[in-house]
Amino acid sequence: MGAKGRLVGIVVSALALVWLGTHVLAALVGIPTRVATGHKRYGPSDRPVKALISGSSLTYSAIDWASVADRLGMAIESWPVPGSSPAEWEQLQRRSPQVTTTFVGVSLYDLNEVSVCEFRANIVPIRQTLEDLRAARADVSFVRRMLNWYSLTWLRSVFPTVGGVNPSLTIQAIALRTADRIKALAARGEL
Repeated sequence: MGAKGRLVGIVVSALALVWLGTHVLAALVGIPTRVATGHKRYGPSDRPVKALISGSSLTYSAIDWASVADRLGMAIESWPVPGSSPAEWEQLQRRSPQVTTTFVGVSLYDLNEVSVCEFRANIVPIRQTLEDLRAARADVSFVRRMLNWYSLTWLRSVFPTVGGVNPSLTIQAIALRTADRIKALAARGEL
């Protein structure tokens, strides 16, 4: 085997070890590796689902949907997704073709497409995103930003600890290092 063959072997072995390590780390730490959608059903279980809820967290936390379902005499369902926008809601609504009523709770934040849902690429097909970007005549930087989510989603399926919108682990690590540094400086009387 030549030098190129050995190099390829080393790279493949390293990637396999990183892949295994990140999956084990994600499982141990509890990093979610699937889309954060969960099905919720409100109201009588003996009634068919006739309504759907889409919206922000305010939609779910500010309204007692079980009471609404009981008053209307129908079951209501939803697929809440953190940080979602109308683009995700439209796709999730297709999961409930039997509904005759849709409740949509909208905040200005939801309509801010500059803030992209972390799970958009898992929910909205790339074809739909391309059509939306073309129809909106989006500028190149926005198109890149939207399409980067699709490659990041694939990368996360291989390496689940890859970062994203929420750099909370990085922020925590920096905070801990800063605290350790302050503590060390204080112990030496340099603070």
